[in-house]
Parts: sequence; structure tokens; C-alpha cells
Amino acid sequence: MRDIHIAIIDDGVNEGYYDSLYLEQNIIITENLEAVDRHGYDRCKFSHGTVCAGIIKKYCSNAKISSIKVLNDNMQGNIERLIYAIKWCMDKDVDIINLSIGTVHSKDKKPLKKIADKASDKSLIIVAAKSNEDIATYPACFHNVLGIKSDKSNMLKEGQLSCNFQSADGIEITACGRHRLVNYLGEEKTTSNWNSYAAPMISAIIAGIMADHENLSLAKIKEKLLDKAVK
Repeated sequence: MRDIHIAIIDDGVNEGYYDSLYLEQNIIITENLEAVDRHGYDRCKFSHGTVCAGIIKKYCSNAKISSIKVLNDNMQGNIERLIYAIKWCMDKDVDIINLSIGTVHSKDKKPLKKIADKASDKSLIIVAAKSNEDIATYPACFHNVLGIKSDKSNMLKEGQLSCNFQSADGIEITACGRHRLVNYLGEEKTTSNWNSYAAPMISAIIAGIMADHENLSLAKIKEKLLDKAVK
């Protein structure tokens, strides 16, 4: 069994908010498209990316996590930083990218598809959330990316998922977006039922699958996910 490396591309992971977090790499992609170490931030501050990291650790405690900050504190960024972050993951032999972010702008589709294809060629698994506005989202809708949405019907319980690999919109996995997490103050809070919080649960489950099985293709990972899905 090997430890799987998951990169969270988001607004930054603040590793002190949940006691169990440790970051392999903690970088920020600058406006000049450089990857630099992240300094001078509040380690105990709540953030979107931090919650994603907490969810991953809840479901796969052995996963190695790196944080790549491409968004500012208002969750704003650009496609160039996102693409550069994915390239960084390819160069660093990351196993899984968790993208609880994306774009709904059609102009971004072509450049994102190009980098997603390159990542797929390197067997890098991208797990991406669909927009909470329920519209076409890139790269979540691409065939070589695992698109995720949360269960709005509340039929799935914490930790459960369902699969539809014939989905017309490319969003093949539905998962529970609610997860109970305990912060550094000992406060237990349940996450909102957002698509972005369903994605890291799937990233964690895939990490567990990959840890037990060497050199799995995306097709084989889908088969394993189907085995774990609620029927």
C-alpha cells in the first residue's frame, strides 16, 4: 500500500484549522504564473480549500495533501492560474487533483480541455465539482475528468455515493455533500450540501482505491467506484 498524493487547487488550505492536517506542499500561483511558497497567512482561518482538505482526511487519513492557491480570499481567480496549477501537478507526479472549483465560461473550455487531456495522458486523475448553479462546468463535464455533484434529494447518507456513467452532462457521480468535521476548537460542524464538498469525498475514496491497487486506469477506478455506490 502506498500513500496517495492529492493536490487541492483552491483558495488555499490553512492547516491549523483541523488538527490532523499536514501539507506536503503549500504554494500559491502568482499573477506572473510562478509557484512560490505561501507565507504570512493565518493557519487557523476557515477557508473553502481548508474544508476540502478536512473532508479528504476524514475519508482517507493516509492521503498526502498539497495546497495550491489560485483563488483570492473572495474566491476569484483566472483560467491561466488554474492551468498552471494543473501543469505543476503533472510535473510533481501528483496522483489526484481535487478541483472544488471550475468555470462556466465557454471561452475557457478549449484551453482547459487541452490541459485535461495532457493530465489524462499522464494518468493524473482530476476530480472536479459541478457549479452549484447547475449549469455546464469545465473541467467537470469532460469525459476524462470525474465530474461530481451533491445529492440534493438527501437520499444519500454521509459517505455515500451513486454513479451514472451514461450521464448526458458528464457529471457521473453524485455524493453526499454533508460531512461532520471537528475544528481545532473542538467544534463539530456539518458542511453545507454543496457540489464542492461532495468532490473531496470522492477524491478521498479514489485515493483509498489507488492505495490498494497499482496503476489503475480511469475506467478501472470507475468500476471500483461503482462497486462502492449505493444501488
